[in-house]
Amino acid sequence: MTTETLPDNVPANLVVDIDYFADPRIKADPRAHYMSLRGGPELVWTPHYGGHWIATRAAIMTEILTNPADFSSFPLLIPKSVSGPEPKPFAEIDPPEHAKYRALLAPLTNPKLIDGFDADARALMRSLIDAVYDQGRCDFSTDIAQKFPIFIIMRLLDLPQDNRLMLIDLTDKVINHADPVVRRQARDQTEAYVQALIARRRAAPGDDIASSLVNGTIDGRPVTDKEANAMISVLIHGGLDTVRVNMTFIAHFLAQNPGHRRQLVDDPGLIPNAIDEMLRWLSLPSIARCVKRDREFHGVHLRAGDQVLMPFMLAGADEAVHQDALTVDFKRQNTKSLTFGAGPHFCPGSHIARIELRIFLEEWLTRIPNFEVDSSAPPPFGSGGVVTGLRGLSLRWS
Repeated sequence: MTTETLPDNVPANLVVDIDYFADPRIKADPRAHYMSLRGGPELVWTPHYGGHWIATRAAIMTEILTNPADFSSFPLLIPKSVSGPEPKPFAEIDPPEHAKYRALLAPLTNPKLIDGFDADARALMRSLIDAVYDQGRCDFSTDIAQKFPIFIIMRLLDLPQDNRLMLIDLTDKVINHADPVVRRQARDQTEAYVQALIARRRAAPGDDIASSLVNGTIDGRPVTDKEANAMISVLIHGGLDTVRVNMTFIAHFLAQNPGHRRQLVDDPGLIPNAIDEMLRWLSLPSIARCVKRDREFHGVHLRAGDQVLMPFMLAGADEAVHQDALTVDFKRQNTKSLTFGAGPHFCPGSHIARIELRIFLEEWLTRIPNFEVDSSAPPPFGSGGVVTGLRGLSLRWS
């Protein structure tokens, strides 16, 4: 796109060449393409995927996320063609209707579920470590990170574990594939899989979260198949991806930073704060909102229909919020981040994600306190998209 073809509300000096899916810098360093925007204008515009804005400051992202009256969750994805023709609950429904669907997620915060969750997750992590311990090495991304959170979400939804790899592949395509056609096809395949699940849960409900959603009510009426499909699809995509890539990034950071790793080995009580600090520093999701009406916003003119991408990684690196923001400090007092969002769409599974990450570190560092990136294996490689990922990581230990 040339300067002559820019939308007339986009100043030429705010145009950047950032492709949040396929920027070549992502493969070698998944943080590099966003860090190039650090310290620049508060809002920039990229011509990729039909053109969209990118917010670069934590305050602006928080303002957008907490103002659904002006910034809609629909369409959620960039480009717009990947989203369907109408908003899908709960991810693309704005308040006040959003709260009605959000209430159906109550099982995720049920104390009965959480009480048994810790012990089951810990036993699973120990079994995964047992399987690789004597080898002295593993492909962490597939042997550990791909299995631990995924087994858990499959269990919460009571899905067959042998469907795991197929669902991982569909999730990766929906969230991280650069081709919008491939993303739409994967979305349609996911919805077809979920539709069959809905039929089974209507015929024979269980105690799982999918059964609660399928057989729930909205405004006193039964949840429709379309509504149930959208909600379960969101849980599958979120549960199969976010914790997985966070685990891999955290393992990679600790493998490369033995001083930080030793802090956690010597003082496991630091682990909860260390998790929040690494989530701040990493902040992998990049979430979009759509402008509802023409308005002036932080020095630029936004038009109705414009989309704004919010890379939470830049929010975590914002010096206005975090002094010495690029330094990882496990004793940092302010570890606030946007990793799980803000406002009405704040991630309802954030507490479960933190439990999973805590158990991973507690169990892994107890058994394998000293590890490093395996230089004899293929190097780690990243991918872009809605959730920036580290898709390959081989570790070794003695």
